[in-house]
Amino acid sequence: MLDVQTDSKSGVDGENLLVSRIAHNFDEHWSLGTLVTRGDPTRDAGNLLYGADASFRHNRGLLGRRFTSSAWFLVSESEGGGGDDGAFGAALGYPNDRWRWSLAAKQIGDDSTRPWGSCRAGVQRYDGSVFFQPRLEGAVR
Repeated sequence: MLDVQTDSKSGVDGENLLVSRIAHNFDEHWSLGTLVTRGDPTRDAGNLLYGADASFRHNRGLLGRRFTSSAWFLVSESEGGGGDDGAFGAALGYPNDRWRWSLAAKQIGDDSTRPWGSCRAGVQRYDGSVFFQPRLEGAVR
């Protein structure tokens, strides 16, 4: 957790800014986390951002092989409008030696850039990949 009081500067009043992240591994496979931020140092209006994420990893999961998954979301609420929006995403993976595949999707709302700084707004992204990497019997040199 980080809690900071800023000074007044360039016509913007000082503000109390908060960033808090709590994460917990429930066992060797599951982890959950939360994120909360409060404040917007670039203007006098306040902002609250909150979200959560979860991940699951198993070395003997799908078909007895490694399997990964994750999901997350963020919500932003700003005083005076602008920056009220959300984002979410999810991913699945099968990162193994012979077969490797992944699927991922994320969406960032159209009005999300204000409180998130460098985050690009209006993004909808979908990715996927499949790789087959056979091991040849015998020595190939």
